Amino acid sequence: MVYVMGMIVTPLFGFLSHRLGLLNLIRIGATTGIIGILLSGAEGVLWIVLGLLLFTGGHFTAHSAASSWIGSKAKQGKGAASGMYLVSYYTGGSLGSTLLGYIWSEWNWSGVKWVVILILAFVLPLTLILSKQERRMSKWETENHR
Repeated sequence: MVYVMGMIVTPLFGFLSHRLGLLNLIRIGATTGIIGILLSGAEGVLWIVLGLLLFTGGHFTAHSAASSWIGSKAKQGKGAASGMYLVSYYTGGSLGSTLLGYIWSEWNWSGVKWVVILILAFVLPLTLILSKQERRMSKWETENHR
């Protein structure tokens, strides 16, 4: 049911990507996912559903932005770059779901929730590093194409 959020968020993604930038959308998606996961642990079905909707919307936003960012950065071999991203995405999903199964067995939803939050929190400084690298590359390209 909550995957319907992907149909809502995806069209908004295109509009926002031009205004905010892809790395900012990845940050927004990760932050929304963290908020959603935190809400999903609250008491009451409405909070859980709202949390899952936010998490799913954040996931689709971050994934779409990351996939687009990879394609925009590849100067050559865009197909190979996109393919490597997708292989990494699905490998991470497969390994993650397996590992989270063990975490669930040991610590239930609370353990799963905190592992997912840690993973999403890792995305935030990573996008800041990538933003800084983009600015450096842009400055270097401007200086060396005079």
